[in-house]
Amino acid sequence: MPLRQVVAELGVGGANPNEMFTAMVAVNQLRGLGLRPESASGDGPRSRPFRRNPAVPA
Repeated sequence: MPLRQVVAELGVGGANPNEMFTAMVAVNQLRGLGLRPESASGDGPRSRPFRRNPAVPA
């Protein structure tokens, strides 16, 4: 299903949703969640880096 059709069905895209803008918003949301691309491919898998516990002071 094309992205513009999905956005139109959700009713959140306005009169003429721009696909590039929608894609960039999605990428920014993924980055905000801490997800990083695992490959150079734009549609490749993403993962979240492992959390590290800070060292306990002695």
